[in-house]
Amino acid sequence: MRKHKGFSTLSKVGVFATLALTIGVLVVSPAVFNQVISSSMDQWILLGLGASAVFVGSLRLWVSAVRELRSGVRGQNVLGGLALLVLSGYAVWQSLVEWRIDGWWQAASVASILAVGDWYFTALSARVAHASPDLVSLLPEYADVLFDNEINRVRASELEIGDIVLVRPGAVVPADGVVVQGSSSLEESAITGESVSVEKSEGSSVFAGTLNVSAKKSNKSLTIRVTAVGGDMLVHNFTRKVAELADERSSVDTLSARLTSGLFVLTIAASLIGAGLWLVLDEAHWPNAVYCAAAVLLAANLAVVSNASGLVNVLVASAAGSGGVLVKARTALYRIRKSHVIVLNLVGTLTTGKPMLIEIHLAKGTSLGSANDVLAVAAAADENSDHPLARVILLESAARRVQEVSLYELEPHPMGVSARMDGSSVLVGSAGILTSNNVPIDVQDLVKVAAANERGNSVVYVVIDNLLVGYLEFADEVRETAREAINALQQQRKRIVAITGEATGVTEAVCKSLGITEFFAEVVQERKVAVIDELRKDGSIITVVGDPFSDAATLAAADVGIAIGVGGELGTQSADILVISNEPRSVARVMALAKQATRTLNLNLVIVTSFDVSAIGLAGFYPLPLASAGLVLASTIFAGSAIWRLRK
Repeated sequence: MRKHKGFSTLSKVGVFATLALTIGVLVVSPAVFNQVISSSMDQWILLGLGASAVFVGSLRLWVSAVRELRSGVRGQNVLGGLALLVLSGYAVWQSLVEWRIDGWWQAASVASILAVGDWYFTALSARVAHASPDLVSLLPEYADVLFDNEINRVRASELEIGDIVLVRPGAVVPADGVVVQGSSSLEESAITGESVSVEKSEGSSVFAGTLNVSAKKSNKSLTIRVTAVGGDMLVHNFTRKVAELADERSSVDTLSARLTSGLFVLTIAASLIGAGLWLVLDEAHWPNAVYCAAAVLLAANLAVVSNASGLVNVLVASAAGSGGVLVKARTALYRIRKSHVIVLNLVGTLTTGKPMLIEIHLAKGTSLGSANDVLAVAAAADENSDHPLARVILLESAARRVQEVSLYELEPHPMGVSARMDGSSVLVGSAGILTSNNVPIDVQDLVKVAAANERGNSVVYVVIDNLLVGYLEFADEVRETAREAINALQQQRKRIVAITGEATGVTEAVCKSLGITEFFAEVVQERKVAVIDELRKDGSIITVVGDPFSDAATLAAADVGIAIGVGGELGTQSADILVISNEPRSVARVMALAKQATRTLNLNLVIVTSFDVSAIGLAGFYPLPLASAGLVLASTIFAGSAIWRLRK
């Protein structure tokens, strides 16, 4: 059966039918307009209308109550069902035994108010549940596939891995892939949260649902090789994992369950005590005991307490997902809220992670004849390395077509690589290579290296037979948004620590430009976990931000690991929070969201619990319809407050 905003068509018909029947009861009832019942037929009509209104209006409620009882839950549906059972039972007894009919208008009114409230709250909850970004709707229906130099239009759902697809300016990328030809700008804001268009060229990864925003006249088309289709695409994976977060339960749900259980017992006890007091103090008006018991049962707003964490959870998942952030475990939000120390891996997090070789220096007194000779030795040493600088060296060596050098006995070290060449020893690596092997460096070269470090540039040294023969200078740009990200974290009073394997001079220059005063430089990958443990000794909760792969060990060692630049690799297990883009500002946004979510949940739990306790105590002294209306109003206020606080 078709559903609209979480409520089926049949259920909506039931609500309208209940309202119509209730209006009929109010019109006929002598207790409302002081009419005089002219015949017994009118009494039977009122009995039929009232019973029908209660039955239709409470059918969904009683079904939910039975479901709660079967699952071992004692919640609002059980209390509401009991209240209507008491009211309708008393009204039936009045009609058939006392021949009075002044109870039906209250029972019917309560049934109508609860039915309308159920509709509204269910619709609101469904709207919140579907508030997460609908990334799947971004996918195009058709794609242009290149085959034998011809363009064939096929349905995007029929694409296969390995297909070559043409994405013209103004077109949407139909599947995840890699650019094999062309360059253009893609709008990725809907997926990554980045508002600025991203330049894509040969070798760049692209995601389904992103838009080629280059002007049509520019003819900047992209030729893409498909690498993922169907449920393996980022949009499907991301949507699925956001939904999993929304359904996840945590320790906060346990708190809600305990509060709900406690309030349930309190409500039953209060209803019995209130009814008993009426019977003792005013035995002549014993029907007031029935109304008191029902009013107390209706006043307890257990639905809000039990659904509090779930509603906030869905809102958090939605808010995070709309910024290209995936919170893999909701408990990470509560840990990160208490986190005071933020450890940032310098390369790839605060810098672009795309170093460029800008100059090759020949050391004073070198035995090599040219810069290409230095490059050749470095390339031979780094042939099997996956370090970012090694990749740059190999690409530059290939581009310059330098003469290959044969090295043997290659042995990687934390600070570089050692090898032998024509009987000579060779060392290629960072400044630690010089220090650990007592390699001398001329003052002239020392000044050049210091100047490079002051510019924030890294240096790789080449040593032959314990003599420095040359060094390569690399530049890695600081991200444009890094300063803004640091400022946002500092405003949240976080202690910011940078950690890197780069030279002290390079690290100091970059950190100074960003306003970071605390850093650890020249730390090899194996030692980074030890640094995290050292920072944790004073009881601090550590959040580490870094690359999902090269920094996997430190991310796993942290109390909260935030991996940025994840791209389509959502399956990484080393981090608790994944950021699709390379945007460091997402870290401050996630922390602000976690703080706001926790505050919202705790505040609403306190307010609603206090309201329930007060309402239970006073429920026996105000009309039944007012008690049920108060229940609906409290639910609406809570839900609206949660949505407003988390979305502002």
